[in-house]
Amino acid sequence: MLSGISRCRALASHAGLPFITLIGILCACSGSKGGALQAGVALRDSLSCGAGRMADRTDPWLPSDSHYARTAVQGNSPHVWFGQISGAALVRRHLYVFDAQGARILVFDDRLTSLVGSFGSKGEGPGEFRGVSASNEFGPPRWLMPTAQGELIVFDGYRMQRFGAEGRYLGLVMSSPAAAGLTPNTPRFGWAHDSLYYFTGGYDYFSLMSIGSTSGSSSPVFYGRVATQGHRRDLLLMPLPQLPKGTVGPRQARPVWAFGPKCLWASDGSRPVFYRVRRDGTGRDSLVVHLQLPDPLNEQDTAASSLLREMRSNVPLAKPTALMRIRDLLFDPADYLWIRLNPKRSSDLGVGVAAVDPESGKTVVFHVQAFPLAFGAPGVFYAAIRDSMNRPLIGRFAVQQRTGAASAPSHP
Repeated sequence: MLSGISRCRALASHAGLPFITLIGILCACSGSKGGALQAGVALRDSLSCGAGRMADRTDPWLPSDSHYARTAVQGNSPHVWFGQISGAALVRRHLYVFDAQGARILVFDDRLTSLVGSFGSKGEGPGEFRGVSASNEFGPPRWLMPTAQGELIVFDGYRMQRFGAEGRYLGLVMSSPAAAGLTPNTPRFGWAHDSLYYFTGGYDYFSLMSIGSTSGSSSPVFYGRVATQGHRRDLLLMPLPQLPKGTVGPRQARPVWAFGPKCLWASDGSRPVFYRVRRDGTGRDSLVVHLQLPDPLNEQDTAASSLLREMRSNVPLAKPTALMRIRDLLFDPADYLWIRLNPKRSSDLGVGVAAVDPESGKTVVFHVQAFPLAFGAPGVFYAAIRDSMNRPLIGRFAVQQRTGAASAPSHP
């Protein structure tokens, strides 16, 4: 254990950032439907990145003697369908789902039983959307964010607009997102106190998807930025592993980040190091979460190599310079960080999640059928899924008591 900590300390030291440690012992997710509770060593949170809640608080979104089950789904009828789900948010007991390709926002009740309304259309005028398809290699983009006032900030890949909860157009948030580094391949953004938070730079998406040499002469950097009233500044610079020469395979790590209650969290997708910066830019550090998980097997790259052969490409699949172990990050309403773990095998059932409390270091490992796109009432989340015909759907998932378990609250 000490040698592992020393290596992580050296990593943080090399990045030129202060170091604090969180050793959350995360057991490898087995093929069982549930995960075990794992106690983590207490965290010395030098940045106070948590919301300042009690350390012994409970999180109703974490299953213990229960599991998540799908309770409702929308998108598989002639009247309700999606081109590409690109964000969702619960505002005043209504679920807003952004269909970027369909250029509209659909509004459902919070139980996802009925369509309440919709707004938006394809175009470039006020309140209209371009109708683009975003990159969703590892999940749908999060292009819809609620504000503290119950309004909606929506990015369509080219413009960022503000809407009232009733769908009324309230104006542009940013006239030229491309100049700020926001593109149709930007996976998400954060919003708080009339400030826009996002990451840019890093790997060129087209390099990741191209066949041929993708290695550059210098190491790429992932930039965390904030934009307020037209003024932009960098908050965090995170170095990334150099891409390999050749065609990049699915096991090559991609950077991910999350918008926390007080801080931005970023990871290169491979190392157990999280770079953090306060949203006001007054402090930054690095944090280590010790993920004891096996590396993804070669079958992911084997499938990609088979596809290359079918395309009659003579370019070999490059060996990853950094293995992807983390696929996504998201904070739940109780301020636990949900870490989506890369599965060891494509046949593994469900999605492995390690949820970490930044205040105490408590760690919980479990499986869900899909990684959340938005959270709802206690014990409820919404996720983008697909049916047997590969059609995009929005599903509602709620904590349900396990068969034979002791009596526990459920959220039907």
